[in-house]
Amino acid sequence: MQTENPFPDNCTLHDVTIKDDFTSEAGYQKVSELLRSDPNSVVLVSFPCTGGCLFNAGINAKNPKCAKKLEGHWKLFTKLWANFRRLVDEHGYFNCIFEWPRSCTY
Repeated sequence: MQTENPFPDNCTLHDVTIKDDFTSEAGYQKVSELLRSDPNSVVLVSFPCTGGCLFNAGINAKNPKCAKKLEGHWKLFTKLWANFRRLVDEHGYFNCIFEWPRSCTY
């Protein structure tokens, strides 16, 4: 997004990366403060779909050796989604764009 921003003079982009850890309180507060400071914000949500991809939901879900890793993917998604819901509950309506693969089973 940073390199493809067609309106750099009118739009400020803020990255929330794995380093910020949106599952943590500090990561949540970073996003919450950005929403509070600019009511015209747009949140682009792009959660990893690793555990919900067709390969993992189909083939690997039947393989006992994959169970622990898949459980970890689902736990991560559950934490990310919980904090997103928390944003919605706390801030009400805000502009949001989801990057979500059609076949993701989350």
